[in-house]
Amino acid sequence: MRRILLLSGLAMTLVPLRAGSVVTLADSPVAEGKLTLKPSSIHVEGASPTDIKLSDILEAGFSDAPFQLDYFSSNSTPNHLPATWKGMTVGQPDIPGSFTYSDGSFTLSGSAGTLGSRNDTVFFVGQPWNGDGEWTARLRETDGQNQTEGGLLLRENLDSAAPSASVGMTALEPPEGWTCFRARPGDSASIRGFGLELPVWFRLTRNGNSFLISTSGDGKQWGGIYQGFGQMASSTLAGIFISSNLGKTLRKVVIDQVSFTPRPCAAQVLPSGVLLRSGSFIAGAFNPLNFDPDNPDAPGNFTRNEKNVVIPRSKIAAVTLSSTARSELANVGTKVGLIMRNGDFLAGDPEAINGGGVRISSLLLGLLSYDRAAVRACTLLPVQPQAAAYEIRLTDGSIIRASGLNMNDGQLVVHEISGITVEVAAEEIVQFRAGPAQVQSLLDLPWKTTPPSSTSGAPPATNVASGTNAPPVTTPVPPPHAGPSANTVQDTLTPCWTGPHQEQIMMAPAGTTVDFPLTEKFRAVALRIALSPDMPPNAEATLRILADGREIGHTPPCRTGDQPRFVEIALKNPRTVTLVADSFFAGTKVLFIDPVAIRENAIAPP
Repeated sequence: MRRILLLSGLAMTLVPLRAGSVVTLADSPVAEGKLTLKPSSIHVEGASPTDIKLSDILEAGFSDAPFQLDYFSSNSTPNHLPATWKGMTVGQPDIPGSFTYSDGSFTLSGSAGTLGSRNDTVFFVGQPWNGDGEWTARLRETDGQNQTEGGLLLRENLDSAAPSASVGMTALEPPEGWTCFRARPGDSASIRGFGLELPVWFRLTRNGNSFLISTSGDGKQWGGIYQGFGQMASSTLAGIFISSNLGKTLRKVVIDQVSFTPRPCAAQVLPSGVLLRSGSFIAGAFNPLNFDPDNPDAPGNFTRNEKNVVIPRSKIAAVTLSSTARSELANVGTKVGLIMRNGDFLAGDPEAINGGGVRISSLLLGLLSYDRAAVRACTLLPVQPQAAAYEIRLTDGSIIRASGLNMNDGQLVVHEISGITVEVAAEEIVQFRAGPAQVQSLLDLPWKTTPPSSTSGAPPATNVASGTNAPPVTTPVPPPHAGPSANTVQDTLTPCWTGPHQEQIMMAPAGTTVDFPLTEKFRAVALRIALSPDMPPNAEATLRILADGREIGHTPPCRTGDQPRFVEIALKNPRTVTLVADSFFAGTKVLFIDPVAIRENAIAPP
């Protein structure tokens, strides 16, 4: 059953969230049932059928899946080894392997073995994993033997001939080393002398049967060194390994800073489609599209879900021809041209997309044509996001900023804010949200933090609208979901993660104070709170909310494994709202999910 939560606007409300929640801003009791989006309301078909006005709704989930807490967590923590991690042996080594774990570091010991041949013999430490993902680890030490290798390993099972993919380093005399990628069945490659000394970071990113290998000397600046391919089932084992070719002798590697995260979601990795200047993204394909700058209002022939949508060139910021990370578009900025599949950017004036390919007039190379498969995206005009009354997210990855809705022959017609109409079937809807015209994301404000006393020597993190620390919640190109951002304060604060449906997450250790200055009038503040799921089972934290330094409410303890709890509390136009989570358990990490301030004079949908 899908659930609807109707909140009080007068006092603090704390409600546990279940699958498919709808959170509104009106005084009504809780109801449960199937959700149906209508032109001016959401209908709840349950024990007490009811209709809720769209203008009262903060968020509505049309999926029965529970909130994916694991999406926001790595699977290794400094002081707690998850129970799902185990030592595993593949093949028949001369001496059994073993490992120890302390303060986030794994020390692996193993004897003679091979990896990537017809039959593997290897010792590794890992856990079950399902689907795509991104795995990161730092090889900190080896025992100095160039036949000893450590790194990341993904495989279907423990059979010695099972499909697998791995990346690791065999240390030679600095500054050279062999970095090896292996996939069975698939590709193998060895890259020597890329100039990194131990410690070295590895990153293995899986997207279906494609694997991207990246390395780093500092864990901040990453370079892709190889893209390989291998066939593997979705259900796998993922972990870290040691391999040695030195006979009946145990060898050692030390690996730390291990983190596993799911692959960025559809909200962050855009499929084929069009990013509008208004900030909406509509999945589909153009064929053909003429980019003639002398006729900017010429209609483009865009197809979404087997239906035509008329989109003039003047409303288009970018066209994605294949899966493209929003970060790639953000990195290009206002430049006009093509993002190639290999990551290169070709500046020039795009002229057309058609069945034969993509044509561009390059300032350096003249008129060029490329096969569509060689081009990832085409950028045309800068994004100028507009404040919508609400947003609708669809199963195909579309995120449509809307000004109104109506029905047509059983189809929901969404009026996109730049004047484009999109027909949507009911079964396509994943989520409904209030738009920036109704709510202000607190993470878009110039927030600042004060770390816990144990890290009081660290400078506070700040968010300045014009700086690099401004997480763009309502802007169209937010950062990808890739773990802690570059704005981390001594690894104690993650200012912004982005979840499966573009939830905005701030993760901070308990005791961190986060101040949000309010420049407008807001009538309430709302957010969800949870503990990071990799905390010990007995961990708990309590959230306190302050207005102008005075506590106006606090929650009962939230515990590890609990689903997120929704918190709403009324405001009386304070200048600053402060969030702080307290815990008796050192190192407890708390997730602040979608913190928003509700506008006093919200623009209601028509």
